[in-house]
Amino acid sequence: MAEMPWRRILTALLLAPAAIALILVAPSPIVWGAFSLLMLVGAWEWARLAGVRVAAGRGAHVAITLLAMILIARGGEGWPQLAYGVAVAGILWWGLALLLVMRGPLGNTPSPRPSSLKLLAGHLVLLPCWYSLLALHDRSENGPTLVLYIVALMWVVDSGAYFAGRRWGRRKLAPRVSPGKTWEGVGGALVAAALYALLLGEVVLPGQAGILLLLSLLLVPVSIVGDLLVSVMKREAGVKDTGTLFPGHGGLLDRFDSLTASAPFFYAGLHSLELLP
Repeated sequence: MAEMPWRRILTALLLAPAAIALILVAPSPIVWGAFSLLMLVGAWEWARLAGVRVAAGRGAHVAITLLAMILIARGGEGWPQLAYGVAVAGILWWGLALLLVMRGPLGNTPSPRPSSLKLLAGHLVLLPCWYSLLALHDRSENGPTLVLYIVALMWVVDSGAYFAGRRWGRRKLAPRVSPGKTWEGVGGALVAAALYALLLGEVVLPGQAGILLLLSLLLVPVSIVGDLLVSVMKREAGVKDTGTLFPGHGGLLDRFDSLTASAPFFYAGLHSLELLP
């Protein structure tokens, strides 16, 4: 157990440069392929959380996810409108997810909730996030910068919540779902998001730094709902991590749970405010 922090740090040091290079430098087809592959890995992990225990069943869920991606991606000329519609659908889903998070898990053992509904929820978690990020990446010259901004924002928010929670955490945020999260951690996340937006806002969206600051602060509670939803799923499935993809960090959904909720909000917000061409 003593080596775990080093494994986490080493994994982060290796992944961060690769992620930055992929988002900022790689051509669109490679970005599409990489993002799609990551979402398919997330679909595999989600199927496990939903109670699908056999590999063939998880593979079928991944195949259905891939088919949905292909159908969505064939939006063609309606790209901006389709992307906005998918993002709005994701936002509506996360409103329902908030109610599920407030209800909390039924216990630490697999619950009697139908796996089919959980599998459907997985599509609503992953597909809007996937398409919002890809649409954002391709919409404008600074699209890659905006994608990197939202991805890094989630890292900053998670880190701010973690360190503030460890140092000052007293009042539990959602003890039945995730006992380690505190209201003090939420405060740390908000401060971290504000500092991050103030530092980079004018670079990312020249002349609109104030709007980006407000949007970034709004994304903090949204990201927490994404985190807590995956925590609910893990508790009901009786597992600690969603997978083992990242040594010391768990699975893909363990690392990107916040992003699944925040990406649709981020894209829809920029689109609604006409900050995208």
